Amino acid sequence: MDWLLTSIRINGGAGSSAYYQLLKGWSLPYPETTGYIIPTLLDYHDYLEERPLFEAAESCARWLVDIQREDGSFPAGLGGRGEPVVFDTAMILFGLTAIHQRTGETGYREAVQKAIGWLLRQLGPEHRWTAFAYVPGYEPAYYTMVVWAILQAGRIVEQHGLKEKMARIMDRYRQWINPDSSVANWGFHPDSPALTHTIGYTWQGFLESALILEDKKLIGGCLEAGMKMVEIHQKKGRLAGTYDQNWNGNYAFKCLTGQAQFALFLRRLAEISGEKVFKTVSMEWIEDLGRYPSKLPMPGAKGGMAGSSPVWGPYQRFKYLNWAAKFYLDAVLERPAVQQSSIM
Repeated sequence: MDWLLTSIRINGGAGSSAYYQLLKGWSLPYPETTGYIIPTLLDYHDYLEERPLFEAAESCARWLVDIQREDGSFPAGLGGRGEPVVFDTAMILFGLTAIHQRTGETGYREAVQKAIGWLLRQLGPEHRWTAFAYVPGYEPAYYTMVVWAILQAGRIVEQHGLKEKMARIMDRYRQWINPDSSVANWGFHPDSPALTHTIGYTWQGFLESALILEDKKLIGGCLEAGMKMVEIHQKKGRLAGTYDQNWNGNYAFKCLTGQAQFALFLRRLAEISGEKVFKTVSMEWIEDLGRYPSKLPMPGAKGGMAGSSPVWGPYQRFKYLNWAAKFYLDAVLERPAVQQSSIM
């Protein structure tokens, strides 16, 4: 948590730097991940009762409102200067929704309303998001997170027919789920192996959206996916960094962000189903992650969570990521009897 707070302080509270890169230093702040870091800061404020965590969340939220574009979108990329992307704008909804729920400030709700409006206007034929994409024309399965973000934000704004529209989109995404719980288009690029990071996004979005929509069939599909993850863990003893559509993994590295997301997904399934194996495997992954916060003495690295293990692995090489820290902290907070030494 100290590392994450430092990533905000170095920007004067105006967002969280995306990463610290060895030999190069801190990046500019990243609007997308700053958005979904805000709920983590608020959750830890509640747990630790430390006011600076709430203040950091507020300063990040104010910065996001300041950089919102007139059309309701948010700039993508580092520094708040790029053209908008559907996924990035949606992830910011998590933070602005959470801060509004805590403060009641109308400015945050208005920003959420504008962002939802922009996202809905980008829906093309058959309710598809293909414009303003990371890869032009490609709609990835991890847009299930976009649906979840909109459904979550819909709790603080009035938008007629919003749940029904999101349910139609989710009906289309569920058709991409294969019998073995792999999912078409679940990576950053079409027809390429997917990082556990984007697989984690995909299944977390399916599950949380299904819970809001009270979609029992889709919840059942999530339980099947969880069992597949357990099966892989029991067979291999660890997670790969990437998987192809047949669950063939690249075990030469770990994607630490993805492992934290997988742990969170199984933890939620344990809460829903009562299946002990989900909790057991989730805990094993979390305990394993506890070995990876950096012990290097430089301030930008110490306590940070790398993109890959080893740190020179292919995902975000030599970088300590704010989103890796976020998902690790979320996973640790879900663990019973959290030890403060593991988070500060």
